[in-house]
This record gives sequence, C-alpha cells and structure tokens, in this order.
Amino acid sequence: MKMELMSTSEDIFADWKKNRFIIADDFAKEYLNERHVDGTLIVLTDFKFWGQEHIADQLVQWCIDHNCRTQGATVEIDCAQSLTAFMLRWS
Repeated sequence: MKMELMSTSEDIFADWKKNRFIIADDFAKEYLNERHVDGTLIVLTDFKFWGQEHIADQLVQWCIDHNCRTQGATVEIDCAQSLTAFMLRWS
C-alpha cells in the first residue's frame, strides 16, 4: 500500500504540526472538570522536540517549579501566570 502525503491545505492538523504544543481549551474543560481541577490542558504535539531527554528533563523540572503536572503528552497548568510562563518558555 502506497501512502501519499497530504498538502497542508488538505491536512487539518497542519497548524498543530508547526507548533510544539497546543492549548486544548474545549477538551480541557471537560477533562479537568471530571477530575475536579481548574486550569488549562496543554497537549505536546512536537514529539521529536519533547522526546529529547534533556528537554523532557527540563520540562519535568519546569513543572515542579511552577506547580504543574505532566501526564503522558500533556501538561496540566493551574493558573494564568503559569500558562503565560509556559508559553514564553516553550514556544
């Protein structure tokens, strides 16, 4: 079976692929409400970047320093200040 690459005009994930992460607003509200937590859910989308050992270690330490939580390919951020700090640090 031959696979063809889609052009960016056909690829609904094209914008996400250009970024290291996305803010999952709609999904996050439902997900975090089920866990009785307020905040923002970040989905890490650039697996090549985030998979680097030194980057993963830095992210874990950043989360500890900012009272955030990593789980799989997500980061739970509990306040606007930490969200801003995350965006400035990791964009």
